[in-house]
Amino acid sequence: MANLGILLTKAALITAVAEIATIAVFVLMRWFGAEAIESSEWIETLIIPLLVGMPIATYVVNQADKLRAANHQMTILNEAREQSLRQLQQAHDLISYAARHDRMTGLLNREGFMSDLSRAHEALEQSVLLIVDADFFKSINDRFGHAAGDSALTAIAKAIRRAARPIDVVGRIGGEEFGVLVRHVSVSAAAEVSERVRLEVAETVWGPDESTPVPLSVSIGGAAVRDFADSVTALMVHADACLYEAKRLGRNRIAFNATISDMARSMVTRLRPVGAQ
Repeated sequence: MANLGILLTKAALITAVAEIATIAVFVLMRWFGAEAIESSEWIETLIIPLLVGMPIATYVVNQADKLRAANHQMTILNEAREQSLRQLQQAHDLISYAARHDRMTGLLNREGFMSDLSRAHEALEQSVLLIVDADFFKSINDRFGHAAGDSALTAIAKAIRRAARPIDVVGRIGGEEFGVLVRHVSVSAAAEVSERVRLEVAETVWGPDESTPVPLSVSIGGAAVRDFADSVTALMVHADACLYEAKRLGRNRIAFNATISDMARSMVTRLRPVGAQ
């Protein structure tokens, strides 16, 4: 009822304006023509615009109100659609992130790391692959339990990420094995990054509780991407073999050269789950 009253009020105002305009034009025309105005003409001038104008004005106002309401509803729907699109994009970003990242350490998972490594290999980047393995990690699990082992791995992962450069790709590629793609550098420059990683881990203070500090260390093997243009597998095998060489020499060290026996051992290991080193 209230809406009907508003509608009729608007229509009446429009009709009144039209009525006044009609009378003004009519009077001016008669005045300029010096013609007398008959009473019947006054009736026509007053009644006809009222009879015709009021229904038309009511219809026009009603349609205008409907159009405004429809536009308002469309605006609400567009805002809701945009919000839904934003939420879908956020969900997609979260799913994409989860698909590429290791839940425990926050680094790239094996699939995410290997995907980036493969792209660098296809482009034959002047980059260097590092394989970083936690030393004596099995003893941490055996002494303190797997929860403490996960905590130690997280500490090592954070240390590696701190030591690597922002452009370098860092991922967890095995149980206690990490990969670092040191991008756009020579082997000598990558060796410097490797040393920073080794020192950062060695200087990390970690323990299953505040009263039991446990030393952490890693061994690192490296291989230049361009030296193994034929396959990513060969690149991984050589970096793995260098890692074995670092382990053989006493751990907590870096190696970029591997013996034939190291490479054979690495190839065998690639065919089965990696054991604790």
